[in-house]
Amino acid sequence: MKNLILILFIAFAYFIFPAKAAACSCLLKTSPAGVSEAEKSKLMAQEIKLDFDKTNIVFSGEVIEIVSKGETETTPADHFEIRLKVQRIWKGINSTEEIKIATPSSCLRYNFEVGKSFLVYASDDRKTNLLWTNMCAGTLPLESATATDVLKIIGKGKRVKPKK
Repeated sequence: MKNLILILFIAFAYFIFPAKAAACSCLLKTSPAGVSEAEKSKLMAQEIKLDFDKTNIVFSGEVIEIVSKGETETTPADHFEIRLKVQRIWKGINSTEEIKIATPSSCLRYNFEVGKSFLVYASDDRKTNLLWTNMCAGTLPLESATATDVLKIIGKGKRVKPKK
């Protein structure tokens, strides 16, 4: 009888206090088992193209500044504003030397680093008048192997010429 009570208690605790919650995660893009390397490459290229096509704004830039911002009348949550020196543009913005984007301060925050360059996938939010990105948007460090694969598919983009 004691063993039965112990087993019931453990089962109850297991369901009431789960070991791990995954509230902040992106859908992982994985290839089905048994797929050849050529087929995996083809599927990855299709995913990259799909991400590019569904995103409003794509550019690369070097992070100049990161500022923590609180909730305001126009932004519903704490966030970080990132100022970048734009290097190349693929779509969604006109030629500009600098741009500000935002990323949430929640677990979906993309961790930018000052002095590093990123390939940024962003969307514009007319309510906040900001461009937003997060860890699920497709933003990548420009020097990563994944970014190299992405650039092979989306091309070089248009180089931003500094104003004199």
